[in-house]
Amino acid sequence: MDALLAASENPNIMVVGISATPEESKKWYEWKNLSFNYLPIADNIKHYTERKKILYGDVHSLINALPKGEKTLFYADHIGQIKNYQMECELLGLKCASVWSANNEKHPLSEQQHLIRQQIIETNEFPKDTDVLLINKSMGTAINIYTKVPNVVVHSTNKSTQIQARGRIRQDIEKLYVLQPDATFIDYTDEKVRSYLNRPLSVEDKAAFARLIGVKDKQTHNRGWTTLKRSLIADGCVIKQKRIGSKNYDIVIPPEEYRE
Repeated sequence: MDALLAASENPNIMVVGISATPEESKKWYEWKNLSFNYLPIADNIKHYTERKKILYGDVHSLINALPKGEKTLFYADHIGQIKNYQMECELLGLKCASVWSANNEKHPLSEQQHLIRQQIIETNEFPKDTDVLLINKSMGTAINIYTKVPNVVVHSTNKSTQIQARGRIRQDIEKLYVLQPDATFIDYTDEKVRSYLNRPLSVEDKAAFARLIGVKDKQTHNRGWTTLKRSLIADGCVIKQKRIGSKNYDIVIPPEEYRE
């Protein structure tokens, strides 16, 4: 950093930087007094892609939908979150590993975690016999994984973090799950979700359905059926109304690919 700073202050040298997250450079203390000139680049620059980007708001619903038998890289900002999410994953039968900074005195790595961390750094491979690998920012730019990993979860709303964490998998992926507090993620294969489909739903049923999905707004306040209904329709569901006696009921028909 000192060498770059010295070069940038030399009027005879032009310094050009290339980064996937250039806005982060403005936060570097060492460069606080330097002016930046951002250069436009082509829109079609070659980069790794994902077949499908999925926004979610409720992390617990997402964890419940993580596929067994498929590898998933899971980023979270804080170690406390990692420990909690790992516990949730393991209760669902997923095999997990988690790593963070080896210098963290408050949360020291176990001997097994040290071994896994070193293997990832040295081999650039996803840990063997692992479904979900959980990491935080200390590993968010420090590792490159060339193993085929179809799923990446980024539990952060920071755009730079989303780019960097996804970039740890150095190839195209199938699904990228990104946190958006007011997004509604619905797993139509979940038996609990399916219990609300294809049948008349009362007011009480619809409220319970919204609680199950964990519908929230941008301020993470809980929301109910009206918000969930919009998300269901956006997903491709058909909502039919049926009158039984003196009351109106809604029937949710799932997207075509999930219909039996």
